[in-house]
Amino acid sequence: MHLSGHRAIRALAVFLVLALGFTALVPMTARAAVQVTGVVNTCGGPLPVVSGATVTLIDVNGIVAPATTTTNGAGVYAFNQPPPATYTIAGNHPNYYPNENRTNVRFDGSQNKRIDLCMFPHGTPAKSLAVVVPWATGWTRPVGFNLSPKVRPGPRGS
Repeated sequence: MHLSGHRAIRALAVFLVLALGFTALVPMTARAAVQVTGVVNTCGGPLPVVSGATVTLIDVNGIVAPATTTTNGAGVYAFNQPPPATYTIAGNHPNYYPNENRTNVRFDGSQNKRIDLCMFPHGTPAKSLAVVVPWATGWTRPVGFNLSPKVRPGPRGS
């Protein structure tokens, strides 16, 4: 075989070794970043997003330290490549009551997980229940309503 034939074979062998090495390394370095992500929006009614909310990623077992991030203008948050664990999230915003999603989500690091959260804006009417019970004179009053000591029911039948 000619000298140029040996060089061609060596060059081909080097090329194949480099190509195989490169293809073996690419999956390790070019692997897509997995995330725990979600959207924070307003609870009930129309669902406008809550931008600027602080979201905390909480390991339910307490092994992984909590991590925080902030939602963007679309109400989206993302934690890039957190350690594998079972997580919940909590949200805070100055114009909303704090809230948390208590659904445990197992993140194993192999695929994205989504955890959404809704928050009630300040000034949202509280849901209350008024219970009315008969009183000694047949009047009614809400339970828990304190009458002043000067007001007393009259005798029955008067």
